[in-house]
Amino acid sequence: MNNDRINKWAEEFGMNVIMKYKFLFLAGIVLLVVLSLLGTKRLVTDTSNESFFPKGDEMIIQNDRFKEIFGNEEFVFVFVEADNVFDHDTLEYVRTLSEDFDRNLPFAKEVTSLTSIEHINVYDDILEVEDLIGDEIPADRESLEEIKRKVFSSKMYVDRIVTKDARSTGIFITFERMPDLVYAPVPKGFKPLDEAKWPAEKVILREQIFTEEQAKQSGDLELNIVRDPRKLIAPAARAIIERHKNPDYKVMAIGIPMFDYEGEIIANTEGARLGLIALVVAIGFLIAIFRSFRSVIAPVVVIALTVIIIYGIMGWLGMPVSSATGMIPTLLLVISVSYSIHVINHFRHSFRLTGLRRESVSYSFRHAAWPCFITAVTTSVGFASFLVVPMKPIRDVGLACAVGVFMTYLLVIIIVPVLLSIGRNKALENASEDAEDENIKVDSRFMGKWAGFVISNSLIIGTLACIVLVGSILLSFKVRVGTDFFEMIGDKVEMVRNARYVVDKMGGLYSYEVLVEMPEDGMAKEPEVLRAIDAVDAEVRSWESTTVTSSIVDMIKELNWVMHNKDDAYYTIPDSRDLVAQYLLLYEMSGGEGAEDLVDYEYKTLHLSAQVDKVTYTQAFEDKLNNLERFAEERLPEGTEVTIVGDIPMFMRLMNMLTDGQVKSVIMAFLVITLMMMFVLKSFRVGLLSMVPNVFPVIFSIGVMGLLKIPLDYSTIMIAPMIIGIAVDDTVHYFVHFKQEYSKCGSYDYANRRTFQKVGYAIMFTSIVLVFGFSIFCLSNVKSMLNMGLVSAVGISSALIADLFITPVLFVRLKPFGKPEQTELVEEFQTSD
Repeated sequence: MNNDRINKWAEEFGMNVIMKYKFLFLAGIVLLVVLSLLGTKRLVTDTSNESFFPKGDEMIIQNDRFKEIFGNEEFVFVFVEADNVFDHDTLEYVRTLSEDFDRNLPFAKEVTSLTSIEHINVYDDILEVEDLIGDEIPADRESLEEIKRKVFSSKMYVDRIVTKDARSTGIFITFERMPDLVYAPVPKGFKPLDEAKWPAEKVILREQIFTEEQAKQSGDLELNIVRDPRKLIAPAARAIIERHKNPDYKVMAIGIPMFDYEGEIIANTEGARLGLIALVVAIGFLIAIFRSFRSVIAPVVVIALTVIIIYGIMGWLGMPVSSATGMIPTLLLVISVSYSIHVINHFRHSFRLTGLRRESVSYSFRHAAWPCFITAVTTSVGFASFLVVPMKPIRDVGLACAVGVFMTYLLVIIIVPVLLSIGRNKALENASEDAEDENIKVDSRFMGKWAGFVISNSLIIGTLACIVLVGSILLSFKVRVGTDFFEMIGDKVEMVRNARYVVDKMGGLYSYEVLVEMPEDGMAKEPEVLRAIDAVDAEVRSWESTTVTSSIVDMIKELNWVMHNKDDAYYTIPDSRDLVAQYLLLYEMSGGEGAEDLVDYEYKTLHLSAQVDKVTYTQAFEDKLNNLERFAEERLPEGTEVTIVGDIPMFMRLMNMLTDGQVKSVIMAFLVITLMMMFVLKSFRVGLLSMVPNVFPVIFSIGVMGLLKIPLDYSTIMIAPMIIGIAVDDTVHYFVHFKQEYSKCGSYDYANRRTFQKVGYAIMFTSIVLVFGFSIFCLSNVKSMLNMGLVSAVGISSALIADLFITPVLFVRLKPFGKPEQTELVEEFQTSD
């Protein structure tokens, strides 16, 4: 591949096609933007955990199986703190709030609080199940103390529904299985996130939600589709709490439905805020570099149009907006500025020497179009490598960014030259006829000295690079996978601080379910089966992170204990199956309803629920969960299937997918980009050599993660392949120009100098723009986004250092193009230098 010939062809295409038919190209861009704006109206949002799994995944099938039997495994826990829970006014407040949740919270299945729990007792050898508190909440101290005594005499409620100090209580809400879509009296295109800014009185509540069949029978009501109806829970819960606001009580709601909604709001808010900051910084940087209105407005126009087009394409293709897509605008912004700088830099050098706009545009096409094309392809490949990650939101981001990068290139190569061509020529007394040769002399003194300094100290540079590389590899083994939602968001966010406060007081945020499906009906009443479940419960409770467990075993042990005058020796499973069945029958006949959420009607399938205060992924914890299934199956009847479902198994599976996906995406990006470099440089050896300075920043970045204890999560997983794709950009500009200069002068040393003098400043400026662009994420209140910005900035900075130090040392010392054949141009260049 002859780069000079390609550069000449790019120049001719740019001048004879793009510039000649510029109005046709601009009209095409306008049409594309209009179509994209229509596409943005079709965008949908999906931030559910299920969206990360491929269709038909076994984990989703297992979770759906649980939902079919017991409803939704997710919950909302409303924490209420007061001076004394067992006070008339406090109990009235808890009851009023609980009843409002029961009536109005979308998809609520059961609402459990102090004012609705059962009290089991024995009167004259007769089991009675009665409401702890009747229709009227007593006001006298003696009755309230009796309620307190009953609560604390039970083994089922302390630290589950009320704390030992009686200052905090909770309202526990479980949910029905939720439909894929519902109808509500909302505007077309409504998204549940819109409710974040609505006043409490306008928020959609249960009575305003209709199924498709109900919507058809609704008559005059104007109803529209609401997708992802699960997102209706959080704003409704907030609205209900808001209308019962009381300065005497501290009320907080936690749970996965709440955090998913709040997390999406934060992601959108942070994305918009950081995008605006990045835009302002980019504009300021462009003004500082070029001090030209055209040089500033051109990249800004490209940025705006690229974002519209990409989101429009996502809308037309049905790609949902997720928590991961919020970073797309900022990523495309810094990349578009980077490409624009190269085009504008070549134009300005030529225009300063010739004063002729058309000739300067031609010069920019000749020197920027092909190298920028290669960098666009390599960067796109870096993002496209996300397609091997088996997680749809990550694949969507990779595809959107890959298309976005290439779209950015096309818009830059069309819009920037067109805008720069507008205006008058500049009269110069001594205009040069050969801007390319003169360009080498302009502002070249520093870069020429820099090139010489690097080569003179190549041994020291090589030694230091090896030390840093080895150190980074050792530190990389300290990188761990992050699964804790609190840790990913960070304590700067109020909802995380509130959640930590609640978890410290009572309960847990995450849960998992041990689903036990036995081969025959009635087996859940067998003492041997119940003892096996009790052994599983004891095993789970022995784990450090477990806060609360519950199963049908707790109820049966409570019944046996109560029937024996609350003698602790009888807080066990009865030896007789008949006695177990009798207890359960008496419980149901007395009006008890708690068992139906723990075991199915046939007493064939049951589940043990466990809550934990945090999720820290380790292989040891994953092994514990896997061993727990075997532990249970070994003790249960033959043919019993034990499956662990819920939030934590999903998180564990996601982490495995993340780590596996990162390895695959890095390998794919490396291999494809290496092959491309070999093709472009027409040499296996040179192509392989070109990847050395691009692998260095990846290893260094992972080492920094290990040093700073930054976990691998949804955000940081994208860094390594992204850095390979972006870091190779400057390497491409260096290699392409180095090869051109070497073919002219035949000297590695002087080819290196001439290359730095031609593109050294552009390489530095584009890298600085990228570093500043990614550093914007460090201003985020979300810890995972901050980590992503920090590590990306470190990676791109190290890529620049590699291009300034390692790349020239490799080329000049290893002489990849063979034995140098010095020409007369070297002497001319040395004289001019």
